[in-house]
Amino acid sequence: MRLLLLASLLSLLSTVLAAAEKKDAGAAKQRVVEVFGWSQFDFNYPSEEQRQEALKNGSFVPSAAVPTGIHAAGNRVFVSLPRWKSGVPATLAYAEYPDAKGERSPRLNPYPSWELSREGNCDGLTSVFRVFIDECNRLWAIDTGWSSSWLVPNRICPVKVMAIDLKTDKVVLQYVLPKHVLKSDALPANIQVEFPKGGCKNPKQAFLYIADTVAYSIIVADMSTGDAWRVTDKTVYPNPEWTTFHVGGQTFDLTDGVMGMALGPRMANGDRELYFSAMGGDMQHWVKTSILRDKKKAKNSPNAFKTGLKSRQSQTAGYAMDKNGVMIFGLLNSDALVCWNSKSPFEPRNFGYLAQDKTAMQFLVSVVIDNIKRVWALSARIQQFVLDTIDPNDVNFRVFMSPSVKQAIEGTVCDAHGK
Repeated sequence: MRLLLLASLLSLLSTVLAAAEKKDAGAAKQRVVEVFGWSQFDFNYPSEEQRQEALKNGSFVPSAAVPTGIHAAGNRVFVSLPRWKSGVPATLAYAEYPDAKGERSPRLNPYPSWELSREGNCDGLTSVFRVFIDECNRLWAIDTGWSSSWLVPNRICPVKVMAIDLKTDKVVLQYVLPKHVLKSDALPANIQVEFPKGGCKNPKQAFLYIADTVAYSIIVADMSTGDAWRVTDKTVYPNPEWTTFHVGGQTFDLTDGVMGMALGPRMANGDRELYFSAMGGDMQHWVKTSILRDKKKAKNSPNAFKTGLKSRQSQTAGYAMDKNGVMIFGLLNSDALVCWNSKSPFEPRNFGYLAQDKTAMQFLVSVVIDNIKRVWALSARIQQFVLDTIDPNDVNFRVFMSPSVKQAIEGTVCDAHGK
């Protein structure tokens, strides 16, 4: 009788736990939704004849384009497509959301134009990993200048920053990085833009923080003077123990340094913190931007660079932080989108899982929060690109969205009202 009773209790417990897991999974799915999915990218050429000619002459190779960055403004979702291989028609492009035809895999539109997307036009964009959209609706792109950079790196244009007014789609600023801040292998892959004096009306009042992933540094540039300097600290380097990646059942090595970056909320004294981490690493770091903006302090203040309490227990490629100090990021070895409230210590027990999918969320390469607080995340199966195992018949690139940070984190450990 006792055995029967015990078996009944275990069965009941199993049923309750299964229902709870199903409920939690359902709640997680409601936090973010998949809005786009592509096997390969296609582009809206001026005419079908021009598209066919591009396919014929090799300037468009559908398998060449792999996304590394995402951002959004209004009804446009921007995707960065670095020219790792020949055949990428545009390194920056967008799709409209929602798509007018309701398509899940819409063709992309080059941005800001076909001419400024043309490879070899150094007045345009050559190869972009990430972009930043400021509060005045300007898109800032950091351009590496590399062409076909995965196998045979070839810098055909200067490293530069381009700012584009999203209201007019006109270039309002171009800044070529000074040679003294760039090493020969420089790979500026991410950018954050701050207006420390307040107000973003004048782009020349901006400070730029640029992650040089391969040359292991943060480049700081002052748009008001044109000056720039490299900042190196032990926190921008990869950790050799975390340069092996395990994603989607595949393993590869990547010795990338600082990649993820996000600006924290403005503090009472007007200062902010720049959160950053190495791609090949497990720790979260941050430093006050007032330190970075002071050339002397930036190079002589090792104690100003702070590190989280415990390991993230995974690599992460990118993240964003809202005005309340909530960070949202991807955990690469868990195929999960996660949050952390910076008011609490940085350690796994303070992470909230927003969504997890071992198929759809392989290699969450980029996460952003746009100016109307929508959360956007991009998965790109980078491990398959590195190992040359991409299946062109499978869905390889996906965009996820939550209508607001509040909806994404509600009820989690990150929600100050949900505890």
